[in-house]
Amino acid sequence: MLQSKNIHIIGQGIAGSVLAFLLHQRGLRVHIYDDGHKTSASKVAAGMWNPVSFKRMSQSWMADDLLPAADSVYRKMEEVLGARFYHPMELIKIFPDTKFANMWDEHSVSAEVGHYLTSEQDELIKAQFHQPHGHGVLRNAGWLDIPTFLTGCKAYFNHHGIYEQRTIDKAFIDALLATDAQALIVLATGTASTELFSDKVRIIPNKGEVLTVRIKDLPMMRIANFGKFLIPLGNDLFRLGATYEWNLAPLETTEKSRNTILAQLANHYKGEVEVINQLAGYRPTTKDRRPIIGKHPEQDALLFFNGFGSKGVMLIPFFAQHVIEYLEGKTSLMREVDVMRCFREETSM
Repeated sequence: MLQSKNIHIIGQGIAGSVLAFLLHQRGLRVHIYDDGHKTSASKVAAGMWNPVSFKRMSQSWMADDLLPAADSVYRKMEEVLGARFYHPMELIKIFPDTKFANMWDEHSVSAEVGHYLTSEQDELIKAQFHQPHGHGVLRNAGWLDIPTFLTGCKAYFNHHGIYEQRTIDKAFIDALLATDAQALIVLATGTASTELFSDKVRIIPNKGEVLTVRIKDLPMMRIANFGKFLIPLGNDLFRLGATYEWNLAPLETTEKSRNTILAQLANHYKGEVEVINQLAGYRPTTKDRRPIIGKHPEQDALLFFNGFGSKGVMLIPFFAQHVIEYLEGKTSLMREVDVMRCFREETSM
């Protein structure tokens, strides 16, 4: 029974924070450990969510289920933590060409994504942005202020005496398993799992870089997407990004990435842009773009909760609730996210 377990969550990124919060709210014995976000994607992620894939103009996987869960969980966390970090917000998609504009119109009346799309026009975008092929408005998007979110969560965990900052390595996890017979170790470690258990679970680091910029006299109240995204943070500040590098590039910012991001903005916005900072991080992705969740088949006390990638803000609340129900014996894990698929791949090779 979950009530009898000492739940040790490794990693205080978005995944670990949401899961630890929900478990603690249930009155369970939980403790969360973190190394200070040394390589965490959470510290640099834009925190944006979007229920439609623009590549195929199709609904993002499980979006109709994920969005209500995210809305419920983040609003509850705001209430308990006494912080504001959840920002539902419409998104303006600037069309790259006539073909895309026509595709938007076709899909705006489809059963799959029509309830998310509208051909409504944003007068500010029309006035300030170069958009010769037009634009459309996407509903049910938004962004999570991740630094404020993580700071609020850390303060909550510290207040309840369940947070510890320390070095995370396999020796530490092995020691927990050896000394606590009631331990359940939850690996919410992002790309660090490649170092802890790379022979069992393949987390693929995907490097991303983002900028914080100041743009005066641009009172945007919606996210803009033009291949890159521009998120209004308030006080003339915007989050601008992002890049994607699939090879394990060094975790450092580069002038090339900065210039690439700024050049794409310059194709559509000609005003003055001041760069405030530039950050880089590794996203924890998987080969099939699905999270990795479930118990290690040879070590029942070890649970994976990882691999949420660039859509983590939208995915994590739903799957945090799902894994809790799984641990309580109320449901089986969804096959698409079950960690056992990784082990089946190994045996079939």
